[in-house]
Amino acid sequence: MHYFRNGTNAAIDGTTGDGTEMTFATFLARSLGYLVGACSLMLYTPIAVRICRQKHADGLVMSTWWLKLISYLLSDAYFVRKKYELSTYAEILIITTESTVILALVALYQNLVKETSFWILLATLVLGSLYAFTIAPDSIVAVGQLSSVFINTAALLPQFHHNYAT
Repeated sequence: MHYFRNGTNAAIDGTTGDGTEMTFATFLARSLGYLVGACSLMLYTPIAVRICRQKHADGLVMSTWWLKLISYLLSDAYFVRKKYELSTYAEILIITTESTVILALVALYQNLVKETSFWILLATLVLGSLYAFTIAPDSIVAVGQLSSVFINTAALLPQFHHNYAT
């Protein structure tokens, strides 16, 4: 069994062959993609661990985490719908998962799960995600991907305001 193909007809993108053969460049690119994904665990996991250890989410603004989660889901939908190689967006999936966990922890420790608005926002997010991942027109998904950059940046503003005000 060959894992790397040599020669001028070797596929860089891994689409040629029977699925078990790949070039060294493809292997390296995929490996680096997964490594970046694994390293992305260091972005928000420490925040989640801190919340769990301290048993409170004081100082964290819920709207920041809603906006971050929305921005990451928009990117996820784009990559999934375009059928990109998982290694090219593994870090976004991991960050999406981390953001979901932090959103849940903030909601739990700030007693926001008792509010109807939390559940309405959650239902809207789930339905919007289902739409984006399944039947949304490609043009809408592309606009979502582009807007994710701006949403992710804007997500910091409520947290900055809170930090400045306290």
